[in-house]
Amino acid sequence: LNSNGTITADILASCQVVTGPAGFTLQVSDGMAVATTALNISVTANSPPTLSYSSQTLASWGSGTIIPVTGPSDNGSVTVIAVHSQGTYTGAVSVNPSTGLVTITGAAPAGTHTITIRATDNCGATTDATISIIVNGLPMIMPVSGISRTIGSGLANSTIATVNDAETTAASLTVTINGGTSASSGGITITNLVNTAGTITADLIAACGGTAGTAAFTLQVNDGVATTTTTLNVTVVANALPTLTYAATSVNGGGSTTINPATGPGDNGSVVAIAVHSQGNYTGAISVNPSTGLVTLSGAAPAGTHGITIHATDNCGATTDATIQLTVTASGGSGPITGGNPSIGLPGSGGRISPGSPVTITQTLTNTSSSPATTVYVATLPVGFSALSCTSPTGSCVIGTGTQVSPANDPDGLRLKSNLFAASASQTVTWSGTIPGNSSVTIGYQVQVGVQAISGTQYCVTSTIGGATGPSSCLTVNAPSAGPGNPPIFAGLPNTQKPASVLIFNLYTSSVSSNREETQISLTNTNPVNPTVVHLFFVDGTTCTTADQIVTLTQNQTASFNASDIDPGVTGYLIAVAIDETGCPKISNHLIGGAVVRFESDHRATLPAIGVAGISVATPPCLADSTAATLAFNGIAYDELPRSLAIHTLPSPANGNSSMLIINRIGGDLTTGAARLGPLAGLLFDDSEVARSFTLAAGGCQLRGLLGNNFPRTVPRYTTVIPAGRTGWMKFWAVGDEAISGVMINEAVSGLSGGYNLQALTTTSSATLTIPVIPK
Repeated sequence: LNSNGTITADILASCQVVTGPAGFTLQVSDGMAVATTALNISVTANSPPTLSYSSQTLASWGSGTIIPVTGPSDNGSVTVIAVHSQGTYTGAVSVNPSTGLVTITGAAPAGTHTITIRATDNCGATTDATISIIVNGLPMIMPVSGISRTIGSGLANSTIATVNDAETTAASLTVTINGGTSASSGGITITNLVNTAGTITADLIAACGGTAGTAAFTLQVNDGVATTTTTLNVTVVANALPTLTYAATSVNGGGSTTINPATGPGDNGSVVAIAVHSQGNYTGAISVNPSTGLVTLSGAAPAGTHGITIHATDNCGATTDATIQLTVTASGGSGPITGGNPSIGLPGSGGRISPGSPVTITQTLTNTSSSPATTVYVATLPVGFSALSCTSPTGSCVIGTGTQVSPANDPDGLRLKSNLFAASASQTVTWSGTIPGNSSVTIGYQVQVGVQAISGTQYCVTSTIGGATGPSSCLTVNAPSAGPGNPPIFAGLPNTQKPASVLIFNLYTSSVSSNREETQISLTNTNPVNPTVVHLFFVDGTTCTTADQIVTLTQNQTASFNASDIDPGVTGYLIAVAIDETGCPKISNHLIGGAVVRFESDHRATLPAIGVAGISVATPPCLADSTAATLAFNGIAYDELPRSLAIHTLPSPANGNSSMLIINRIGGDLTTGAARLGPLAGLLFDDSEVARSFTLAAGGCQLRGLLGNNFPRTVPRYTTVIPAGRTGWMKFWAVGDEAISGVMINEAVSGLSGGYNLQALTTTSSATLTIPVIPK
C-alpha cells in the first residue's frame, strides 16, 4: 500500500523458509519513467516456545496445581502442551493443553521426582519444562505396648513411643500428646515429653484417685508437612497393698527381743505409717518403729503362742495387716525340765543338705532341780521328712506315725502314691523318762530330708516339753551342686544356659521317610541324686493339637530319640515339664536338652532347649481329684516368658542366603489344644539404624516362612533394606499380651549355615500352660 509515499506490505516467513538474506527488487513508476532498487530482509531461525515452572512440595498422597512461571508463549503460536515424562513419580499428572496448568494427585512415592512438560509451536519447535516435585513421606510413630502404672505410684520416666521419617531426622520430629506437651486420663498424668533421637520418653504418674482399667492417649508426630496419629494405651492397675511380713519368733518368758520385718516395708508408692494394730492376748510391752517396721518386745508374757498384728498404711490409704506368730516359752517347760534348741548336724561342708539326704538332730534336756523329774519330749518333723532312728541313754524314745517312703523302699526313686507328701504324713519323735536331779539327757534321732523338699526353703523342727511349747530349730534345703561353685540362680529370663523344670524345644520336624526331614531330640537329668519324671508335649504347629508321652530319667541319665519315631510327618515345637508320678508339675531344676533339626530344603541347625526355671510351686501341687494343672509363668511360680524377640543378624538373600523364621505361641490348655498366635508387629533395621515397620498374621500356634520381599512385607522391600553384601536385624512382638519364642535358621551357598534361638527383649507375666494329670 502507498499511503502518501509510505509503502507498507505484509511480510510472512513460512515454516520452511531458509535462514539468511532474502532479496527483493522494488520498482516505482510515475507513468513515464521507472526507478528500481533492492529490498533485503534477514531471515532468522524459528524461536522455540517459552514455558517454565517452579518446584513444588506435596504431602504423601496429596494433590496440587502448578501454574507456569513463564509462558506458554511463542513468536508464532503454541499448538500443543503435554506431559512428556513422569520420571520416578507414580501418582497422577495432567496438563491443560492451552494454559499449561499442571494438576497432580496421589503424590507418591516419598522423595524428589522430576516431571517434564513439553510445549510445541506451529513450526514443530519444542521446549521441555521440568518440574521438581518433592513428596514428603508420612512420619511414623509406634507406641510402646504393655505400659502399666499402679495407682499411687510416684514419678516414673518411661519410653512411650518411637518415631522416624524418611526426610526428616527423628530428633527433629514434633510429638504431642492429646494435642499438647502433657495430658491426663483415667488418673494417669503424662508430662515432660522428650524426643531423644526418635525415642519418646515421658513421666507417667498414677494418682491415688485413679480408676483401674485402660487410659487412652492420642499421640501425634509432625515433620513440618504431614501428621500421623496413633493411640497410646496405659494399663491402670489397682493400688498395691503395702508389703510387710514377719517370721515366727520365740522369746523366753519375761524376756525381750526385737523383730525385723522378713519382707518390707515396701510399696509402689510409699509406706506412710506403721503401727501396732492388735496385741492379741500378749500382755508384755510392744512398740514398732513407724518407718522401718522394727518391732521391740519386752516383759514377754504369758507363756504360749500369740498373734500380734502390725498395721502398715501406704500413701493412698491402702493397708496391710502383718501377723507375728510369737511363742513365749515357759521357763523350764514342764516343771524344772529345760531344753536348748535342737542341734542339727549337717553333713558335708558349707551347711548344705540335699533332698533325700539324712541328717542327725540332737536335743539336750536338763533337770535344774535337785530331785528327779519326769517329762515327755515330743519333736514334730516337717511334712515330708521321716525319722529313721531314735536313741537315748535313758527313758523310751519312739518314732511316731506317718512314716514316709525312703529310697530303700522305693528303688525306682518315686514315692508311693498313698504317701505322696500328704499333710497327714507329719512324723513325731517322742522321748519319755525321768531325769535325775541336776542332770541332763541327750536324745539323738536321724531324719531323712523329704525327697520333694524345695531348694532354698527353710524347714523347722518344733517341740513340746511336758505339753508346753519348747524350742525349735530350722535348716535350709539346697539342691545338690553338679560341680564346684554355687548352684544357678533360677529366677530370671528363660535361656539356654541353665537347667530348669520346663524346657521349650522351639522346633522339631520329621517326615515319614526320615532321609528327607528329621529331628534328633536329647533330654538330660543333671540331678546327681534323684530321678525326674518328664511329661513331653508334641505340639503340631499348624493344627495346635497335642500328642504327649511320659519318660522317667534316672539321676545323670540322658535320653535321645528321633521325631520320626514319635511324631512322623509333623512340624511343631516340644514342651517338656518336670512332674511327679501323678502328673502334677514339680520343681526339678535339673533338666537340659537340645534338638538337631534338618529340613528337606537343607535348612539345618543345632538348637539348645530353652530352660524355664521353677521357683515356687504350691505343695501339694494338685488336689485329690485334679485332672489338670496350670503352670503360671509369672516370675513367682515359674520364670516369665518372652513377649518380644530379636534376630541379631540378617544376611542378604542377594548373597545366596535363605533365612527361615519360626515363631511359636507358648501357652493354652494342652488338654484341648495349644494357644494360637495372634497378630505380630515388628521393625526391620538396616545396618545404618533405619527401621521399617511391618505386621505378621498367623493362624496356627507356629508361624514359619522364608525371609524375603513378601515375608515380612516392608516399604521398601526386604532386599532393598538389606542388599547384597549388607546385613540387618529385626525385632518383633505380640500385639496382644502373648508369650512367644522362635528360631532363625540360615541356609547359605557359602556353607556358613546354621541357626539359633531368638533373643528375648521383654517378657510377659500373664502366660499360663495347662497340662493334663493322671487322676488319683
